[in-house]
Amino acid sequence: MKLLGIVLALSLGMGVCRADPAPDPVPSPDPAPAADLATRLRAAKRWLYWLQEVDLERVVASHAQIAVLDASRDGTRAGEWRAEDLARLRAGGRVALAYWSVGEAEDYRAYWKPEWKHAPPAWLGRENPEWPGNYPVRFWDPAWKQLLLAKDGPLARLIAAGFDGIYLDRVDVHQDWARAGALSEAEAEARMALFVREIAAFARARRPGFLVILQNGSEVAARADVLAHIDGLALEDTFYDGEERQDPTHTREVLANAARVRAARKPVLAVDYCRSAAKVRDFYRRAEAAGLVPYATVRDLDRYVAPLE
Repeated sequence: MKLLGIVLALSLGMGVCRADPAPDPVPSPDPAPAADLATRLRAAKRWLYWLQEVDLERVVASHAQIAVLDASRDGTRAGEWRAEDLARLRAGGRVALAYWSVGEAEDYRAYWKPEWKHAPPAWLGRENPEWPGNYPVRFWDPAWKQLLLAKDGPLARLIAAGFDGIYLDRVDVHQDWARAGALSEAEAEARMALFVREIAAFARARRPGFLVILQNGSEVAARADVLAHIDGLALEDTFYDGEERQDPTHTREVLANAARVRAARKPVLAVDYCRSAAKVRDFYRRAEAAGLVPYATVRDLDRYVAPLE
């Protein structure tokens, strides 16, 4: 799922995204021990996924044991969550994960340069027609990696702010580049596997035990050379694509990969975006039967939807 940026688009139009960067964050106090974090993640039975217009008080009051939030309230450095916010969020043992797209660049992020619209860097692909403002990246390009993994880059900043881990979206972008003929399927997947390992190494050099969760790209997560370096997997649209039943072939494929992840004692989260009561119940039933931790919500991810009890 891509962050739609409804509020962000308004901010961008007013020039907010590139103005007055926030001061450098201070390390969050008392991060949880690595073993404790992994145990909490495995034990969680409820989670939430909320990227836009987040009400931190509602998150704190929820029963969710895992909370996936965007690293910034509005995509800017000034909007990044503060250490004290995340300390409150983690109180009581909740695991706080920061959403970040590693497969697409987003024009509402602090790193974005206006001239890229007309003179894109070599690693920037064409705008995603399904998600305006989002651009697939040649994720293997050193310049993109340097942007994400810079000393004061987005990953370093969210670690310093106090997130327990990162929730990596668009891991499956390697499939797009393979279909476009830029790389073979095997090479594209291998390069994404390497990138995931590099992200994990960068993060854990700064905070041992920092969690790494992949969203989609289940074939990458199930690889032996990746599985040893990640802490879990998240799946979108596993049983339903909106209100329609998902293609059974897709469901079987991702569940087979998820089973390999679970066999390694790594949890698998699942989010579907069906909203009718009967389909939500069916999603929860089927997900739990497959050993997944389910959450049904709205695709815009702009509000909290209480889970079925």
